Amino acid sequence: MRRNLRRYTVVAAAALALAGCTAGKSAATAAAPSPGASGATAGIAANGAPVSASPAAGGSVRSSAPSTNASPPLQCTTAQLAMSIPESTSAKFQEAGNLLLTNRGTAPCTLSGYPTLQLGGPSGPLPTTVSAQAGAVTTVNVPPGQSASSMLIWNKYEDQGNTCPPYPTSVTVTPPGQDAGKTIPWVPNIAGSVCGGLIRVYPIVAGV
Repeated sequence: MRRNLRRYTVVAAAALALAGCTAGKSAATAAAPSPGASGATAGIAANGAPVSASPAAGGSVRSSAPSTNASPPLQCTTAQLAMSIPESTSAKFQEAGNLLLTNRGTAPCTLSGYPTLQLGGPSGPLPTTVSAQAGAVTTVNVPPGQSASSMLIWNKYEDQGNTCPPYPTSVTVTPPGQDAGKTIPWVPNIAGSVCGGLIRVYPIVAGV
C-alpha cells in the first residue's frame, strides 16, 4: 500500500511540473511581438487603463488638418485700380454716374466704404463737398480684371434750369484706406456742371 501511494505521488508531481512548463512557454509565446510587426500599437495596461496608440520605431504620424497658408486679399491700392466714369444719366435737375474701379493687378483685392473725391479744373482744385449717402457698407472682393463701383449724384441745374458752377474737367479719386489719389476726366459738357460742388456718394458695391 505504501509503495503504491509513493508511486502515485511521484507521478502526480511530474505531471504538475510538465503542465507548469507548458503554460509558461505558451504565455511567453503570446507576449512576444511578431518579428515583422510595424505601425502603431495599443492595448490595456496591467492596471486596466487604456494605452494609446504610438508609432513604431521609424514610423511617423501624419496630420489630416487642412492647410491654412492662404492669405486673405489685401486692400486695393490706387496704383492697381483703373478708374473712370463711362457715362451719366439725367433726371430733371440731377445727373448720376457710376464711378468704376477696375482691378488691373494680378491678385484679388478688396474695397469697402466710400471713395474720396476732389473736383478739378484747368487752374487747379475746385470747391468740392462729398456727402456720403446711406447704404450697406460691405467688403467687396475684386478679382483681377473685374470692377466695383460707387454711384455719384449731383445737381447740374439751378432752379431756373441754368447750369451753375463749378464746371470741373477732372476729378481726383482716392480709394478707401489709401492716401494717394488718381486724377481722371470728369463728365463733359452740361452734364458735368456740379452746382455748389456737392456730390452725393454711395457705398462701393460689386460690379456696375
